[in-house]
Amino acid sequence: MRNFLFISFFISLSYTTEAQILSRIKNWFSPKNNDKELIGANQQNNAQIVLADLDKDGVPDKDDSCKTIPGVSFLFGCPDADGDGIADHLDACPNKAGTFQLNGCPDRDKDGIADDVDECPDKFGLAHLNGCLDTDNDGIIDHLDECPNNAGTINNKGCPEIPLTLKSSLKKIEDAIDFEKASSKIAKISSNGLTELSKTIQQYQEYRFEIYCYTEEANDAAKNQLLSTERAAAVQEFLISKGIYSKRLNFYSFSKTDLAIPNIKKGKTKTYIVPKLIYP
Repeated sequence: MRNFLFISFFISLSYTTEAQILSRIKNWFSPKNNDKELIGANQQNNAQIVLADLDKDGVPDKDDSCKTIPGVSFLFGCPDADGDGIADHLDACPNKAGTFQLNGCPDRDKDGIADDVDECPDKFGLAHLNGCLDTDNDGIIDHLDECPNNAGTINNKGCPEIPLTLKSSLKKIEDAIDFEKASSKIAKISSNGLTELSKTIQQYQEYRFEIYCYTEEANDAAKNQLLSTERAAAVQEFLISKGIYSKRLNFYSFSKTDLAIPNIKKGKTKTYIVPKLIYP
């Protein structure tokens, strides 16, 4: 049978021109209608795959977790505004570069507490103190503690409580300090009290002392303020003359408008001596 087909094909070729032979070969290798439809469908599908990128970020929608927002390929098509490697929708601080451990938030002092919740973001601190330190372990964080290196109490702003003996001595001396009328000259009767004050100050070397003076003798507020300043300075000068180092003394004057001033009788002068630790 095969020999018959071959002989028939050979005979048919012997009566066919060269042009007819080439035409037949071309027809054999040309795609049929069904083949053309298949090729066209493949081309169309390829075109659809290329076009399926709504945000034009180069990441196909089928792989893009943020299809409508341009992003980067290594974050599955999502944006990263601060460049910290954490996609914005997963970043608690999308506009400030941070760490994975803190959900994308920064930590300037490297204490493991994100800056946005760290009360002391520029100084290494502890979590239970909201990122701050308590050097003397008195329960008062350092930046609110007037004596951060000496354990104290809340009532005394983080400083150790003033000894009762010192408080008692100062109270007696304060009540004994007086001045000549309308003058900054210390009354003779106050000399002994101020001498006793100098001895007390010498006894407590760990403290510096603040001198506050208030007077209400003149009707003019400015004159009263000036007189208060001069009287406080007079007390400071007296103590320095008794050998007290000047840097251990500071003086302040009150005016009538100061809200911190206790009620005093009109026409009277009041002097306060307040001890403070020298090395808070």
